[in-house]
Amino acid sequence: MGQLTHKLKRVENRIWKYRKILNLSQRQVSFLLALKGTSQISKWEKGVKVPSLQNALRLSHILKISVEDLFGGLSLCLKQEMEGKARAVKAGH
Repeated sequence: MGQLTHKLKRVENRIWKYRKILNLSQRQVSFLLALKGTSQISKWEKGVKVPSLQNALRLSHILKISVEDLFGGLSLCLKQEMEGKARAVKAGH
């Protein structure tokens, strides 16, 4: 993902939106994820950092939304990247 993250200055996500819909505080989500504080949640919501796969999956369960929908922009970007590579493979590269 290192190559991708330099293309996207911030990783858009819907963490804040779904956290608010469920009336959960950053502290509550942090507790559920067994984090020491709320700074990681804040960084994820701002798109400055991306959670690990385990935490992204945990978030999807907590917020009741798929990882793909939670990180829609990143998911679409990765899908397009993989489709381009698949075309190259089919073309014999």
